[in-house]
Amino acid sequence: MAKGVNSRMEELKTFLLRKMGSAILAVTHPAKNRFLMDLKPDGLKEAIKVLMDEYESPRFITITAIDKGLDMEFLHHFDVRGIVLTIRTLCPKEENVLDSVADIVPASAYVEREISDLFGVKLRGHQPDKRLLLPEDWPEDQSPLRGPLTGELPQQTRPVVDSLITTGCVASVSSFMQRRREGAGLPPSPPLVFSDDKALREYHALIEATELDKKAGYSWEKRKLRY
Repeated sequence: MAKGVNSRMEELKTFLLRKMGSAILAVTHPAKNRFLMDLKPDGLKEAIKVLMDEYESPRFITITAIDKGLDMEFLHHFDVRGIVLTIRTLCPKEENVLDSVADIVPASAYVEREISDLFGVKLRGHQPDKRLLLPEDWPEDQSPLRGPLTGELPQQTRPVVDSLITTGCVASVSSFMQRRREGAGLPPSPPLVFSDDKALREYHALIEATELDKKAGYSWEKRKLRY
């Protein structure tokens, strides 16, 4: 008796979790026969390789590229025994790179070249010598579908959020407010997070736990907003 959709979904999920567990960020089921797997970018090729090795005829459908402002989102779609499996990865636009899977799935080469042309994305492992859609003399720094590096915060709020995440302090206390505090029997300035290393580490841990850094587009390496 042929297995039902739910049984095949569970089988596919179990297999991928077993093979790619540490690289998987999340698994969701947006529809009855749809399976969405969020994956770390460095696990993409391995996930597709184990998929092709395990299943006899997973059918490659296409790759979708979406400019998310701060990141590029890549969706690799496959038909696995009647189930549409989508593998989603995010790559910072500053890196501007996508691991090519054309050596594993030759049919993906055409779509990868299209993404490279339209979004200016470099293909790691299979960068073609010629353009697919654009003329050869098209400027390297101009991509038809690639937007500027931008996040959700309005320009006027960025310095405040930048300082708030970095130091835990929005702005210094004015001399007027210092006098008012002293008149009320308080220290001239309130305790500041950045003045205590332990408190600052705890504060940054809270920022990361709530993913405020990701939502704001903050870079811990550069210690400032990415845009």
